[in-house]
Amino acid sequence: LEMIRPRSVSCEHAALEAFKSLELDKHLKRLGFNKPQLAAAIGTIVGRMCNPGSELATHYWLQNISGLSELIDYDFNKINLYKMYSVADQLLKHKEAIEKHLYLQETNLFGFKETITLYDLTNTYFEGSSAANKLGKHGRSKEKRSDCPLVTLGLVLDSSGFPKCSKVLR
Repeated sequence: LEMIRPRSVSCEHAALEAFKSLELDKHLKRLGFNKPQLAAAIGTIVGRMCNPGSELATHYWLQNISGLSELIDYDFNKINLYKMYSVADQLLKHKEAIEKHLYLQETNLFGFKETITLYDLTNTYFEGSSAANKLGKHGRSKEKRSDCPLVTLGLVLDSSGFPKCSKVLR
């Protein structure tokens, strides 16, 4: 028995089914994603769920480790790294619409009744100068890293702990 190009599919399958249950594929099409962009968006989102990392790491994972291409019938070897960055930018551009859609779908799926909303803040720091990043500012860090630029992350949760929206703050 010889294995050629072994691929993982378990996490990918579970993540893809969640993606479809939330009708995120239909929503991305309504937002104007074409077939290659939709495939790259699915790859990016499922990749971050199964193997969190940068666009570079996700690109490598999709082309060399994951079997997601077989599950969605799309060859990720057609997608270069530039396209992965471009789709990530496109997802970010539609962040508010995507978050709203996801929250409405979760509410419908699980029958949530909106009661109390919780707001949480945290920060993270950049190693190095991060001169090109305009969001990073020096300030107080929980990790006591006043030597590094910081960004603050905000997350609004519903009473069941599901994310409602998020924001990167200065």
